[in-house]
Amino acid sequence: YALCEQQLSKQRHYDFGLRNILSVLRQSGAVKRAEPPDTDEEMLFMRTVRDMNLSKLISDDVSLFLALLKDLFPKCLEPPKKSYKDLEEQASRAAVELKLIQTKSWMLKVIQLYETSLVRHGFMLVGPTLCGKSQIMSVLTTAMSATSQPHRMVVMNPKAITDAQMYGVKNLQSDEWTPGVFASIWQQRNNRTLKYTSWIVCDGPIDAIWIENLNTVLDDNKILTLANNDRIPMTDNCRIVFEVESLRNASPATVSRAGIIYVSTSDLGWEPLVESWLDQRLELGQYHAAEVEILKPLFERWLKPKRPDGDQMTDLFDWNLRNIKKVMEVNDATQLINCLNLLSGSLQGHVHNSEVPSKGAYARMLAYS
Repeated sequence: YALCEQQLSKQRHYDFGLRNILSVLRQSGAVKRAEPPDTDEEMLFMRTVRDMNLSKLISDDVSLFLALLKDLFPKCLEPPKKSYKDLEEQASRAAVELKLIQTKSWMLKVIQLYETSLVRHGFMLVGPTLCGKSQIMSVLTTAMSATSQPHRMVVMNPKAITDAQMYGVKNLQSDEWTPGVFASIWQQRNNRTLKYTSWIVCDGPIDAIWIENLNTVLDDNKILTLANNDRIPMTDNCRIVFEVESLRNASPATVSRAGIIYVSTSDLGWEPLVESWLDQRLELGQYHAAEVEILKPLFERWLKPKRPDGDQMTDLFDWNLRNIKKVMEVNDATQLINCLNLLSGSLQGHVHNSEVPSKGAYARMLAYS
């Protein structure tokens, strides 16, 4: 962990402190007890350290982290990842039902979220907009409902309300207590008589004003303390999840208390977004098959990176980043979604008339978008 702190890049969501070490040791003990007695202990520990830390690393740090592990465990070959066959099958089925394009790196994040939920009662999904964070939770909760106990999500945006509206406020004159939104949800869902597991999802920017009040929830106390001296304990059938873009305003104390799953833009990429949009076009009617056949090569020609054989392809997003000055910075996925929305609007008239324009017309509309 000292090597990781020294050599990996400095990110706000990285934590290699005592709480992380303790969770790794706990999980290592559970894995050791679950495996046969003659299993190599060093290999099991290496696998646990790898699987519990890969989820929070950005893509640029993964190769360096794996190299550090190989240096520390020279006798161990790369251990195979633990398999969750039933869960993976159900997750794949849930993704198909939600009409999602399954990529290996994105489905790996679903499994990493599952592994984090086993050892942590509070965790954070961190990543830029349109990298699939919400759908990762939807796929996992659907898969877990099919394989074990039913799971339900309650989603709220803490940044949309004030601190008093979130936790509650006490009237100084009448001494009357008005419960807050989060406090009410917390009291309803932390009930051992419920026949399902609840995920309370805080979907919005993290602010020190409200997140610091949850430190006692995220640590081993698992108790929400309110201003009226109510103490509501967290039950085993409840999890608290934060879906955020960055942890810029979160203190190190908060970061160390939660499990982190970092979803990078490269985990999803732009290709699944285009594939999903083209699949939706096919559902509009049979004549859209010709439309997809025309547009798909155009997307691949204009959006894919330049090939090493010298073909005159330019990565559109790289060119955009270097040459266009933006009023507001947005990521590649947001730019692509805006492009697809413009293209859908341009094609709307042809959809109503049930006609297929020429190949040149499609190229012009895509170039405009």
